[in-house]
Amino acid sequence: MGIGHLSWAPLLLWLGAAGETATTVRLRPRALVRGAELRVADVAEIVGPRAEEISRVRLGYAPAPGAERRVEPALIAARVASAGVPRDALHVEGPVSVVTVETVTIEGREIARRALEDLRAKLPSGGTAEIQGAPEDLAVPRPISDATPVELETVMRSKELRGNVAIDVVARAAGERLATVQLCAVVKIEREALVARGAIAKGEPAQPSRFERARIDATRLIGEPVVSFDALKGRVLARPVQDGAVLLADDLAAAPIFRKGDRAQLVVRRGALRVEANVRVDADAPAGALVPVTVLEFGRSMVARVKDDGTLELPGSEKEKGTR
Repeated sequence: MGIGHLSWAPLLLWLGAAGETATTVRLRPRALVRGAELRVADVAEIVGPRAEEISRVRLGYAPAPGAERRVEPALIAARVASAGVPRDALHVEGPVSVVTVETVTIEGREIARRALEDLRAKLPSGGTAEIQGAPEDLAVPRPISDATPVELETVMRSKELRGNVAIDVVARAAGERLATVQLCAVVKIEREALVARGAIAKGEPAQPSRFERARIDATRLIGEPVVSFDALKGRVLARPVQDGAVLLADDLAAAPIFRKGDRAQLVVRRGALRVEANVRVDADAPAGALVPVTVLEFGRSMVARVKDDGTLELPGSEKEKGTR
């Protein structure tokens, strides 16, 4: 291959790089910056052909309000090289730049007000909330643009909004997190419910006269309280209830139509066939329940279903019908 066929492009690129004037980065001894992130332009004067490119290179986060960060030449050289600028195209001057951040102050009472406002909007009916303690004023980095507001966002860290509730209040500017404050609120929930006027044993009818409606503290209550006297109709106590106790939905059960030991007549019809049997009911049974019964004539056990009208039927039979 003749020399006339060689490509001159790599040689020209090498000559161009070798002859390129280095861009000078002069570190400022001290730098007061805005925003939560540092760039080379924040801490240095930049002169040279790659000044605009190098000025945008990121150096990481700015120091926290009230703190300082030291930016040394080695950091700038490493970050600029990582951005694709050759090391021989950069000259850094100055021993170090001590960086502090310009701040804006958010009053503690404003932080508490915003957290409480958002919490109360999420509470159920009858819920009240108060912030524990008074949060201190918060200093955050001032946004790069004065037109960019610092906004507060609340995050509920507790799964249940009752009792002690943990809250994060996050300060943001242009979507960037500037700082987070952790608060604690106390949530109290009050509601109407039925309360027992005296001790009631398991299995006793849930008579309206044995309860009164009262406003209760439901903050620590486990279960759903009964709030209407209509819910007592046809119900008995599924477990004992103490005097003054809040009546819960789980405390009630359907009143049994049959009691254990009751005698009943089971009538089964299948087409023209009609069978009658006297049975003993072997367990308390409300409407809709499957109950064991014993056929008295043969001593045979089977299972019958209690219908809403108080009759017994065999599951799966056609037009089953029984009478007490």
